[in-house]
Amino acid sequence: MPTVDHDCLARAQLNEDGISMGLMSGESLNRANDTDALSYLERTTLYKLLRAELNDRNSNDTYPLGDPNYDIFAAARKSTDALEKLHQTSLAHVAALARIADEQNIPFVLIHVLLAHQVADDEWRGGRSAYQFEERNYDAPEAPIIEKFCAAQKIQCVMTTPMFQKLAAERSSRVYFQYHHVLTEVGHRALVGMLLETMHSIVKAPEDPSQLSSTF
Repeated sequence: MPTVDHDCLARAQLNEDGISMGLMSGESLNRANDTDALSYLERTTLYKLLRAELNDRNSNDTYPLGDPNYDIFAAARKSTDALEKLHQTSLAHVAALARIADEQNIPFVLIHVLLAHQVADDEWRGGRSAYQFEERNYDAPEAPIIEKFCAAQKIQCVMTTPMFQKLAAERSSRVYFQYHHVLTEVGHRALVGMLLETMHSIVKAPEDPSQLSSTF
């Protein structure tokens, strides 16, 4: 996420505190005016994801790994000091969002989700070769940075490391897809279950079921 933030914020309108006040909007889809099938395909999210994926992989052969301008996993390759610096911008935005939520009396929770190569040594095996990660289980050096940030900002923080690693050890299926850094149905179900438990712990459900929609 810090790498994506780095890319987005390079094109964003920032205020005097460096907080994003607006991002460049994506192309709007207008199926009715698209008579050319290829033109429509190029506007779809799937096409853009595939193009970005191929560009990321190709850039690994051209640019040094760890450069946030080209490497989508730059944050995962940084030393502890450089990693903390790369997180500063993202966490500043999280803190700003938390302040806005607090002003509106809205519960705010920061969820830390592990990357595929941090879950188990046999997760995301196909993707590892493309993005030059070894077949071993990597630590999550960003976790202490996030925990320290949450403590300083008095933000509730939920860490998924124990849950995902336990799931990987006991799973009936992979947690992440083999060739893409996206959670499988098994991984998504586990994450959603944790999110629901977190929501129920901080939001008291009303006695009248008709009010559930406004509560959640």
